[in-house]
Amino acid sequence: MFQPASILGMGAAMLLALPCPLSTDAQFALSTSGALRMTATGHAEFGALPATAEVPAALSITLGARSESGALVLMQRVGAVPLAGRYAVSEWSGRDGADFSAVFVAGSPAEPLGVFRGESGTVTITATRPGRIEGKFRIEARGFLAVAPDREDVKVTLTGTFVAVGNRTVATVQQVSPALPL
Repeated sequence: MFQPASILGMGAAMLLALPCPLSTDAQFALSTSGALRMTATGHAEFGALPATAEVPAALSITLGARSESGALVLMQRVGAVPLAGRYAVSEWSGRDGADFSAVFVAGSPAEPLGVFRGESGTVTITATRPGRIEGKFRIEARGFLAVAPDREDVKVTLTGTFVAVGNRTVATVQQVSPALPL
């Protein structure tokens, strides 16, 4: 269950705390349909999230961390650069695995419009090379709009593409993870 105030604060803090990227050729484009219709474009990066006592290492692909329109964070528990292929999107769990989890913050960190967590869908990695991941996604997400934070059943569909470059944490990402069959 979401805790709207803490999720909005956590999303804003997570997006503002990301390290600066190494390259400027990264980009993303996404659109939403359903209860919220919008588009967002901007910078995309990926990096490693270190393990803590509570959470294992993870790989994070962040689309629009400093965007005024919205940001999507894709995380994979294996903490590895994924191979090209199709990966399922599921809710974040305590297990390691190749599935991606997704959190979408619509609007800016200072003025969020809503927060949504991915429930299903796919992330397709189309190409990887050192310091670069390219892909596309279709994600069914559920969450709340800032104007009605007690209503947590708002559904949106996110679709888009990305070219993400590695940030300075990429040196800690070394292995690869398996994909679902295409």
